[in-house]
Amino acid sequence: MATFLCLALALSVAPQPAAARMYCGNENCYDVLGVAADAAAGEVKRRYRDLAKQYHPDKNKGAGQAEAEATFVKVAEAYEVLSDDELRASYDYFLAHPEEHMGNQYRFFRAKYKISVW
Repeated sequence: MATFLCLALALSVAPQPAAARMYCGNENCYDVLGVAADAAAGEVKRRYRDLAKQYHPDKNKGAGQAEAEATFVKVAEAYEVLSDDELRASYDYFLAHPEEHMGNQYRFFRAKYKISVW
């Protein structure tokens, strides 16, 4: 019960739409990594490593460091979603059924935090 109340409170006081806080925000996780929706786990991992090396903050000192850090964070979030089978299935359902707001939020929190909100 306490978990549900915390979840309800978090969803009700947040200033952004719920979809902006889930998965990769307003961006498509597949587009962030540059892979197809049916990409295998190995391809996702390979692409993540390439992009992480390219945008890692330690390799991008100077003028472009802020943009590189922001891109690195986006890439890491996209990989987190696409590398976890349950979270990826939840994300694919979210893309296929964007009109199911509450159901998508439930699936996201259940997959991300490995808890039942009920």
